[in-house]
Amino acid sequence: MKIYLITILLTLLFTISSCDNNPADNSGNAKTLTAISGILHGYNPDENVLVARLSSSSGSLLMGIDTVGSDSILNLPLMTPPDSALLPMQEIANGYGGPLTVSDPNAKGTNFLRLDFYHREFVINSGSLMRSQFIANPYYYAGGYEVRLAYCDRRVNISGNITLIYSIIGPPDTMIYNVNINLTKGWNTVTYKTVSIKERYFQYEVINDDPPDAKWFYRDIQPGDFLPPRLKKD
Repeated sequence: MKIYLITILLTLLFTISSCDNNPADNSGNAKTLTAISGILHGYNPDENVLVARLSSSSGSLLMGIDTVGSDSILNLPLMTPPDSALLPMQEIANGYGGPLTVSDPNAKGTNFLRLDFYHREFVINSGSLMRSQFIANPYYYAGGYEVRLAYCDRRVNISGNITLIYSIIGPPDTMIYNVNINLTKGWNTVTYKTVSIKERYFQYEVINDDPPDAKWFYRDIQPGDFLPPRLKKD
C-alpha cells in the first residue's frame, strides 16, 4: 500500500508524466518536445494502441496516438493542449504542501499527461509507459528516477522545498522534495530523482534532466492505479 501512496503523492506534488529525447541542455533548461519516440522495452507487440491523454476540467483530452508494431518503436507526436486544459502554474505547484516559487505568476500549464495502452476498441486499459533506468519502482531505492512530461504556455522557473508527512498506520513517513525546474513553452522533460532513503524518511529532487541510461518500459496495470487521482488535504 505504501508504494502506491508514495507514487500518488509524487504525482500530486507536481503532476507531470513521461517523454523521450530532447533532454535538458547543459544549462539545466528544459527543451521543447514535439513527439515521444524510442524503443519500448518489456512489451509484446499486438493490436493495442498507445494513447497520450490529458485529464483536465474539460475531461479526458487526446494529446497523441500511436500503434507499436513488431519493431517495438515508439513514434507519438504530441498535440498542443487547448486553453481549457491549462491551469495556473502557481496552483499546480502549490496545491500540495508548498509553497513553491513560480517566476511568472501568469504562467499556465497542464496537470499531467498519461501514456496508456488500450485495446483498439479503447475500452480496456491494459497498461502504461514509464521512462526510467529499470522497471522497478524508482521511488524506493536511492538513485532511482522517473522522467515525466509537463506542458507550459511560456518560459518559467519553479523552485523551492516541500515537506510532506503522512501516516497510514504507525509512525509517519517524512518525504522531502527539493524542486528546481525551468520550463519553456511546449512539452518539457521533468525528472524525479530519489536522493536518499532512510527509515521512514525519503528525499527527492525534481529537476530538468533526461539521463542517458533512461529507457521506455511497458508497465501492466497495478492495483494502486485505481486509487483516486487526487488526494484532498484536510
